[in-house]
Amino acid sequence: MKNLLKEDNAGYAVLIAIFLSFIFPQAAGAVDQYPGDTVIYGVSSDTIAPNVLVIFDNSGSMNGDIITGNPYDHHTVYPQVQSCNGSYCAADSVYRWRSKGKKWELYISDLNTISCSKAKKKLTNKGTYTGKLRQSGSCSGKKRSFATGNYINWLALGGGTRTKLEVAKEVLTNLVSTSYGVNFGMMLFNTSDGGHIAGVGDSFGYSGYDAYINNMDAIFSGTETNR
Repeated sequence: MKNLLKEDNAGYAVLIAIFLSFIFPQAAGAVDQYPGDTVIYGVSSDTIAPNVLVIFDNSGSMNGDIITGNPYDHHTVYPQVQSCNGSYCAADSVYRWRSKGKKWELYISDLNTISCSKAKKKLTNKGTYTGKLRQSGSCSGKKRSFATGNYINWLALGGGTRTKLEVAKEVLTNLVSTSYGVNFGMMLFNTSDGGHIAGVGDSFGYSGYDAYINNMDAIFSGTETNR
């Protein structure tokens, strides 16, 4: 008997709830006070700047050189320029690099007179040679750096190499300079293990685009690449 009364009471409670929902529909359809899908994913009129984290490779491998212009072609005779100690560089002549004065000096007038086969081959095909080479053309003497006049002309006309670090810094600086309404952050490798966000616990602090770009010059390579 008691069980039947409990079942009847439960049934009455359900009926009352349904009846009240028809009489007071605003109560049944009350706005949820907690954030739901509509609040989280709905359209908002607020403008939020995107955050971009640049993971910059400043490891030792970034000191490696890459060709940034058109590659050297020994079949092409490049226009002469005055880059050989103030004089025009003759295409078939060999010049020695003087690091003290930072200049190219005439060493051998005619590439074809070189008897050292390995030096002649590299100078002919690559335009440069680092090794032993006498002015007589033999494979002896001290190790030095040489280049043909044609190769030096190519360098002066926009050919040549740059380090990967220099190119990466230039590209990133241009990106930040031409991007507006974006928050940039940068992560670097540590000198030992792991990495860090630039500006947190080191000297790369920045508070805007200008400071960020200026601090690009302080990035050095020589850290470890961690995986």
